[in-house]
Amino acid sequence: MGFLFNPSLDAVITSLTGNGAPIYLKAAAEAILVAVLVRVTDLSNFARNSTLLVLGSVFVLPNDFFWSYLELPFVLALFWLSAPRLPAFIRRS
Repeated sequence: MGFLFNPSLDAVITSLTGNGAPIYLKAAAEAILVAVLVRVTDLSNFARNSTLLVLGSVFVLPNDFFWSYLELPFVLALFWLSAPRLPAFIRRS
């Protein structure tokens, strides 16, 4: 016996309405995340926005959730936390 926990957008909408998430809803959510990614000014903001894009994509795009999908957003979040500490010559280029 196991317990299945699926926090993806498709699973939540399916449990509430009985139908899966429409493609236009997924596309709109991804478009918002991409628009946020494009508006960056420095490396720290880029790392933060990339983390949000990938994390949002993990919950929006797939129909089934797999916990290993969180590995890349976690690594990007660690990079975002370390980005202000990078040497100045790396940040300028």
